[in-house]
Amino acid sequence: MSSTFFGLTIAGSGLNAFSAAINTTANNVANVDTDGYSKQVVNKEAADALRVYQKYGSTSAGVVAASVTQMRDEYYDVKYWTNQGNYGYYEKKEYYMDQIEDYFNDQGNTVPGFSTIFADMFNSLEDIQDAAGSSEARTTFISGAQKLATYFNQTSARLEEVQISINDEIKSTVDQVNAIAQKIALLNKQINVIEMENGHANDLRDSRALLVDELSQIIHVDVDEQQVVNSNHPDMYTGATTFKIKINGQTLVDTYTYRELACVTREGKVNQSDVDGLYDVYWKDTLEYRGGNIVTGSGNTLNVLANNQTGSLKAMFEMRDGADGQNLRGAVVLSGDNGETLSDSSRITIHAPSYMDEVEEMNMPASGVITVNNTKLEYETFTAQYWTEEVALKDETGQPKKDADGNIMYIERPILYDENGDEIPYVPEDDPYGVPAKGGGSPRIRYYTFMLKNGISSNALSKLDGQATIGSTVYTKGVPYYQNQMNQFLRSFAKRFNDVINQGQDLSGKAGESVFVANDSTDSTIAYQFAGQQSYTNVGQREDSTDSPTEIISSFTKTLEGNLPIDEDDNIVNIYVTKLTCANYSQLGYGSENDYLLAGYTRDNYYQLTAKSFDINENIVRDVTKFAATTNINNGIDNNDLIAGIAKLESNVKMFRGVTADKFLQCIYADVTVDAQESKVFTDNFKSMQTQIEKQRQSVSGVDEDEEAMNLVKFQNAYNLSSKIISVLAEMYDQLILRTGV
Repeated sequence: MSSTFFGLTIAGSGLNAFSAAINTTANNVANVDTDGYSKQVVNKEAADALRVYQKYGSTSAGVVAASVTQMRDEYYDVKYWTNQGNYGYYEKKEYYMDQIEDYFNDQGNTVPGFSTIFADMFNSLEDIQDAAGSSEARTTFISGAQKLATYFNQTSARLEEVQISINDEIKSTVDQVNAIAQKIALLNKQINVIEMENGHANDLRDSRALLVDELSQIIHVDVDEQQVVNSNHPDMYTGATTFKIKINGQTLVDTYTYRELACVTREGKVNQSDVDGLYDVYWKDTLEYRGGNIVTGSGNTLNVLANNQTGSLKAMFEMRDGADGQNLRGAVVLSGDNGETLSDSSRITIHAPSYMDEVEEMNMPASGVITVNNTKLEYETFTAQYWTEEVALKDETGQPKKDADGNIMYIERPILYDENGDEIPYVPEDDPYGVPAKGGGSPRIRYYTFMLKNGISSNALSKLDGQATIGSTVYTKGVPYYQNQMNQFLRSFAKRFNDVINQGQDLSGKAGESVFVANDSTDSTIAYQFAGQQSYTNVGQREDSTDSPTEIISSFTKTLEGNLPIDEDDNIVNIYVTKLTCANYSQLGYGSENDYLLAGYTRDNYYQLTAKSFDINENIVRDVTKFAATTNINNGIDNNDLIAGIAKLESNVKMFRGVTADKFLQCIYADVTVDAQESKVFTDNFKSMQTQIEKQRQSVSGVDEDEEAMNLVKFQNAYNLSSKIISVLAEMYDQLILRTGV
């Protein structure tokens, strides 16, 4: 039979068990406002019964506090982490979209934006119409034009600041991910040390879960925890667990070990208006080092832009790099239709670009990296070849003109296209200097050729038969998108404006100089005035007009100083612009600038004009009499026949996304507000879902003050009752020992 004093043991077990319950309740109450804390409970079990060799067989031995565990539901954790990724993505996107929206806001005269400045500039044209020879009227207009240039310069600079800010935040966020991974790996070890000794590391598990909460808002995570069993006895649990975290299918944490991410500065730009020093994120253990420096082209990137990714890090990359898919893509071609070599060890030619087939759309950097079949090639400059046709030259009698060898001489001219992509014929068609039938049109780019920095072997070249891209195709409207939109508008507007001015004369009778120019970002001595840019638009009539144009439209390639090329006999040669480039003649292998020009190249093209480089011709700023308002100054200094053509550019000529120039801000603001509003709506939605999921999670793991108060009373009563049992047993033993005779 059991011991006479066994009742004290049973009552004592109750005291111990409910004392532990009261202490755990106190701990819950103390952590009621602690982030990440999960409610803990004492798991009580009946103590092993004792065999007493009586009819009843055994007797109960009281209660045992078997363990103290946390209340947590993995299902709600996974739901929370998934939602956090979406919430982090849209919250970060909303933050930066709000900034961009502010930059394009127009508050009238209080804080003038594009619409106000643009309208004021065109309103000042009325004064020139009234008195074209007035220096005061001209100065007012040029001042308005300078304000427009300053607006775009400042807006571009602000967008650059946003891009720099995002880039810096990417670096700090990657450091944060590395720190979280390190802490989780350390916690895994501490948890296993405790739990392999049959303990429960509740507080450490809470700390780990809180870190996963934080990580899930940065990037999508897949968490997997598995019990470790004895290899010799699969049914025997060792107490240890494996805990793995994967991001984008790659292991970040593997129980006690973790991998680090590294920010690596890009070798070149992806978009023309990108700032220098943008980071790409790599897995650090895949990078190769030589002499302390990272080997170019080594390492595996973290594909944070993958479709299955979410989180604030993805939003940052999209806002920093997003050009809405407006990057160069095309097919590599090794030779042309007539057998000429287009690609060799020093150059790669990309045919039929899916985007950027017009100069206004060109946004690739002057030097950067082109990717062909996952092979990255650095280029140092590029050229763009228009679609062209050859037309025979004619002599004074109308017969084909021949060279000294009796061969017919041809001139190459660009093929012109309307807004729908349909070809516009020249009139007359057999005249090499004929005019476009509709008085307008623009050429299209047939292919790009990139001059490689380090070259490529013949064997590697033969394998580059596939799609080529510059940059990643990010279908999000980020900083590059808005920079590109400003560049496109300014190129289109400046070209049409300058085309009008270039047809006229200033007050001295000299040819009208371009008003809108571009400053070279690397060479302050160069200001592109687009003297060599082919003019195709007859601005005296609507672009869709079928009326015969009144003027021959044919300006030809020129030097940056505006000089026409000459042949070997020093005769001026009319050469159409058929190739655009950002390179100088020596980079393309020509011995002189004249040879470069005779081949149809021009570096003085509108690719050079960006919102950052956009400026007003310094010659006109210093001397407003150089502003051309008439086609013939002999008709009088107050003649203003060009002003009507300029005035039409405000609201009568479609030039940007199918609308007129004054609607530019409406297009941009629609893009910004739609994206900003979408981000706000989704942020609010996922925030609401976060609240709901957190309520569900807290219903399981949260500390309820009222419930804990009830538990405290319940455990206190149970403790008191165990104490009462001991008191009763003490009286019984006293009676037994002192009052019963033996």
